Amino acid sequence: MTCRTVDIALVELDEAALLASGAELRRSLPWLGAQPSIPPSNALLNALAAKAYLHRGNHLELRIEGTFGSELVLVVPDGQWSWR
Repeated sequence: MTCRTVDIALVELDEAALLASGAELRRSLPWLGAQPSIPPSNALLNALAAKAYLHRGNHLELRIEGTFGSELVLVVPDGQWSWR
């Protein structure tokens, strides 16, 4: 697998990817699921993402530290994200 580390602050997810990632975050992070007033946004992902990788197929992988040492991996397909 060939990938490179990217700065999450330099990428922006489109609306569909934000909604999908927001739903996954709410399921995986109980403290976030308890806060329905916090909408999914690029700023939220920027604050939560520990690492971001760009893979050869041009899909973006975001790794977010969860509760009790768990790690959530969100994969954003090519076309659902762009450079800022």
